[in-house]
Amino acid sequence: MLNGRTELSVREEKEIESIINLIGEPLLKNKLSDIYLSKTPKFRKEILKEQIKNLNQELEMLELNEND
Repeated sequence: MLNGRTELSVREEKEIESIINLIGEPLLKNKLSDIYLSKTPKFRKEILKEQIKNLNQELEMLELNEND
C-alpha cells in the first residue's frame, strides 16, 4: 500500500483497520492489530509510553519486594 511512501493516507489507514476488523479469529486479529499499530508512527509512540509505564510499575514492585 505504501509504494515507496513512508506514511499511509487516512483512507488507507481506515481500509486496513476495516480489513483487520473483519477477521473473526481473535488471536490472528490481535496479532495483526499489534503489527499494524507498531508500524504506524502515531500509535508507536503510545505503545512505547504504555510499555514504559508497565516496566516502571514492575520495577516499583520489585523494589518494594527487595525492601521486605
